[in-house]
Amino acid sequence: MIEISNLFFNYQNKEVLKIKNLKLDTSKISILMGANGSGKSTFLRILKFLEGDFSKNISYFGNFKPNNKQKREIYLLFPEPILLNRSVRANFLFTLKTYGIKEDIEERIKESLMFLNLDESLLSKHPNELSSGQSQKIAFAIAL
Repeated sequence: MIEISNLFFNYQNKEVLKIKNLKLDTSKISILMGANGSGKSTFLRILKFLEGDFSKNISYFGNFKPNNKQKREIYLLFPEPILLNRSVRANFLFTLKTYGIKEDIEERIKESLMFLNLDESLLSKHPNELSSGQSQKIAFAIAL
């Protein structure tokens, strides 16, 4: 659970974020929606520790100073996903290795692909062989 209280952020003398209380259930996927300039990216950058110090306003799993493992459990997916210059399978393997996941690797990859209705044949493809929609879905599958 991520709990946020009294989080305010100004950019160029304009208030772009004002969150009194918000709880995010980390056992579920959350989607953030809003108009251009409404503070979505700023909010995500704050949650990912890329913007300012809000350690007194945000509690991660009951802890105001989360450890690195907890920090890595927050994923940001951008409209133009960044995939490594290697096969889709290698992108999956690199991410799993980075997170120290060594068990059931093939099963995890297959489950992620199935969840998004993606064919396993994409695993042998290079990112430049994917459509932009496929790239976005692959990036999402890797994050899962």
